[in-house]
Amino acid sequence: MKIRKDNSLNFAKLVGKFSKDPKKLLPGSYFKYEYDRMKKGAILPGYFYDQEEIIKVLLECKVDNKSLSKMLVRNLSTGHCQFQILEQLENGGRRGKRSIKTLRNMRTVFNKLMDFAIACGCRSDNPFKAMKLDNIRGDDLESQLKKINPYDINIIGEQIKKTYDRQTYLAFQFSIMTGVRAGELAALTWDKISFDTNEVTINRSYKREVGVANVKTLTGNRIIPLKVDLVQQLKEFYFKLGRPDPKSLVFGQKCGNPYHNTYYKHRLQRAAKAVGINAIKWHDLRHYYASVMLDYFGDDIWTVSNLMGHNDISTTTKVYGHWIQDAKKKEKLANDLRNITF
Repeated sequence: MKIRKDNSLNFAKLVGKFSKDPKKLLPGSYFKYEYDRMKKGAILPGYFYDQEEIIKVLLECKVDNKSLSKMLVRNLSTGHCQFQILEQLENGGRRGKRSIKTLRNMRTVFNKLMDFAIACGCRSDNPFKAMKLDNIRGDDLESQLKKINPYDINIIGEQIKKTYDRQTYLAFQFSIMTGVRAGELAALTWDKISFDTNEVTINRSYKREVGVANVKTLTGNRIIPLKVDLVQQLKEFYFKLGRPDPKSLVFGQKCGNPYHNTYYKHRLQRAAKAVGINAIKWHDLRHYYASVMLDYFGDDIWTVSNLMGHNDISTTTKVYGHWIQDAKKKEKLANDLRNITF
């Protein structure tokens, strides 16, 4: 596994010595403590790999003209969080206004620190947790996801099949039929696909910063059933490659390394543009899979959540809840119309 160099966050300027005395806990020293645990091989929360830049931004915030990294955690108040830290986070970033989604991610990282502080007796509460980020800026709320038209998926798929190699087309098909994340697709090896039971085991993911590593949550470890026609395509591709080593990547480069997630994304976008569809991302293929599963399983949100590898069911309902509500409304309206006389 690849690990970034120790100076990637320039910890020397941001952290202090870790103290076992809860009253002396500092934000900077907490993250340094976690970083040292990673170097020793201890399990580290996935947020550290994914959000190094967020940690850096948090530690550089000022509280009463003092760096947050050197501020005693026990002294942080709701006022500090609401009117100083949150305001700096909101008004930062390259465009001067961070999105609600980014702010939520930053709050998640900050909550890890506060949860640790509560667990070790440094604090009894988390002054950040009660804040509702959605109310910060009314004109910047996340737009609801829109379902992708199956017709669009079909014509994009045909364009990819016509333009690119078999591997790219199969990566596209695999993504819309399993809903795996781009990193999970990149890390997939042949031994994780069962041609006997028509299933794929997902437990590894690739990120450029750390290489191939375990998925970051327990629920990310999952087994996804595969359609028979997809299994047949995978078999044909497997034999065409000359029965490669079981540990080799299914959708990797010939040299054995994973493709960066922009490789397939750019091919998808070029194919989409060629057929007159401009706005699509590789992650939209995962959303498409979710829409198909929700249409089929209806109220069985647990099944969809498990297939998606979501941390809990609330993630599924938060991201796709409006689709579920829309479907129920349409069904009710259709039933009501049968009883209406014009």
